[in-house]
Amino acid sequence: MYKLILSVNNLEEVMVWPSVPPDFGPEQAQRNGTYEGISGDFNTLGPMGLWSIPLSGVFPVGRRPLYMPPEAVEELVAAAEGGAFSSIFLEGEDIYLNCINDLTRQFIRELYIPMPPVRPARYALGREIYQAVTFLSREQEHLLLDRAPHLKTTRWHPNFLDVIPPIGGKDLGMDAILDHFGIPVENCMAFGDGENDLSMLVHAGIGVAMGTASDAVKAQADYAAPSVDEDGIAHTLSHFGLIP
Repeated sequence: MYKLILSVNNLEEVMVWPSVPPDFGPEQAQRNGTYEGISGDFNTLGPMGLWSIPLSGVFPVGRRPLYMPPEAVEELVAAAEGGAFSSIFLEGEDIYLNCINDLTRQFIRELYIPMPPVRPARYALGREIYQAVTFLSREQEHLLLDRAPHLKTTRWHPNFLDVIPPIGGKDLGMDAILDHFGIPVENCMAFGDGENDLSMLVHAGIGVAMGTASDAVKAQADYAAPSVDEDGIAHTLSHFGLIP
């Protein structure tokens, strides 16, 4: 952590913001002097060094994954311990689950992926977990939500909840990409079909619900497209005059 010191008219405000050494620009020498400002003269005192710090250094988008806070992981582990329900834990380079049941077997079959290794839920404590998949139906989700006030969840399948960081979400991920390329959000079109896409669909300039979306998702979208199998994306782009 580095102290970013902001001084306006000699009234110093100090805030501690995250940054890393490579983000600092070249040091610039500072000299004593009096400068004319909008609201009057102000003084600078030296000797000291000034660094130029780009916004990417203060808010390093894309270089630091957003992990779940420790208290959220602890709540998830406490709820899942003893095999109360199955949960997949995702780290940057690792994936595992605490137990296997019929819902996990069905999930693995539907996605055609290998079964992750089984480890006790407590293995996740103190580790950098950026997402979890908890296998709970809508009727069962109280087993987690009643015990975990710090968790942020979203659902795109009737048999499980995604658990994500409190400051995570597809709308925030979309903003990071748009900011990087300098594109206003009102010029963005987002496509989705699940409840976990809703934050993105309502945030985008145009939110498009695909043909496989539920009625609840379609109700909040700006436009309902045919399914992917029916060339729904091409149909939508043509409808809005983006392609012939």
